[in-house]
Amino acid sequence: MAQTFLNLAQGVTGTLPTSNYTSGITMADQYRLSSDISNSNGDITSNLERVDDATFSPIGTGMTESSGIFTFPSTGIYMITSIVFFDNISSDADAHLVTNVSSDGSNFDQIMMNSGGNSSGSRMKFTTSMQSFVDVTNTSNFKVKFTTEDLSNCTINGSSSKNQTAFTFIRLGDT
Repeated sequence: MAQTFLNLAQGVTGTLPTSNYTSGITMADQYRLSSDISNSNGDITSNLERVDDATFSPIGTGMTESSGIFTFPSTGIYMITSIVFFDNISSDADAHLVTNVSSDGSNFDQIMMNSGGNSSGSRMKFTTSMQSFVDVTNTSNFKVKFTTEDLSNCTINGSSSKNQTAFTFIRLGDT
C-alpha cells in the first residue's frame, strides 16, 4: 500500500512506495562467552549464553544456538558484532577470534577476525571489536560460528555475570 504525500512548500505531490518498509529493528539479540578460553584453537562449541542481566531484553524471536552454531530466526540483513577481550600472558605474536558464516549449512567462510598480539614479552590485556553485515536469504542454511586461532599463551576472557567477550546480532531490515 502506498502513502500519498504533499509538499506544501514546493507544491509537489506524489506517492511514496511502502512495500519494503519495515518499522524499526525487529530482532536484536546478544550472547556472551561465559568462561575463559585458554591455549585452545578451534570452534567455540560451549560456554555461550544469552545475556541474562536484569537490564537486557532481546527484541523479537532472537537467535538460536546449539553447540556453538547460531541460526537466524528470519531472513533479512543482519549486523553481527563481536567484541573480544584478549589477555596475552606473555609474548604472543598473534591471537584471533574468527566469525564464520555458512550460506549452505555446512561450508563456512571467514567474514571477520578480531586480532591482537603482544611482542613485548609482558602481560597485555586489550579488547577488539569487529562488525559485518550478512544478507540472510534462507534460515535453514545460513549459520554463524566463532573460532579461535593462535591462542598460545593467550586467554579470551569470558564471564557469566558481565560481557567481556560478546556477540551481538541485529536484524536491520528486509533482504
